[in-house]
Formats: sequence, structure tokens, C-alpha cells
Amino acid sequence: MNQFSEQKTQFVTAMSHEIHTPLSVILLSVRLLKQHGHQCSEDKRQEYLQHIESAAKQMNRLLNDQLVEIGADPAPSSFSDV
Repeated sequence: MNQFSEQKTQFVTAMSHEIHTPLSVILLSVRLLKQHGHQCSEDKRQEYLQHIESAAKQMNRLLNDQLVEIGADPAPSSFSDV
């Protein structure tokens, strides 16, 4: 049981580290849009939205890869083809 607990801790630590960067991109892009969206050009707003979408897709891939790694079936994503 101790080995299982250690593996679970390693898994959670790895996932936390891997998800932190794309999540930070999402949160920063949303904050910039909220604070400065009205001052941005349409091109700049689209750039921020692209960052959000790209980071969300990256998080989805990371989660699915980890689920496959532990032998679980990843849930189909409705936004993977967006």
C-alpha cells in the first residue's frame, strides 16, 4: 500500500507541474482581456483568445495522456476539434 501511495503522490505532483503553465496562460489571458480588452485591437483580442484556446487544448492533451498512462480511458472531449 505504501508503494501505491508514493506512486499516487508522484502522479499528482507531475500533473500539477504539467498543468500549471497552461493554466497560468489561460488565467493571464483572461485577466488581460477583462482589464484591457476594450482598449485592444480586434487582432490583439483574437491573439489572447488563441492563447486561451491553445492552453486549454494543451491541458486536455496532458490530462488524456496521463489517463492513458495509468490505464484509464480518457473521456472524449467536445472541444478538441474547436
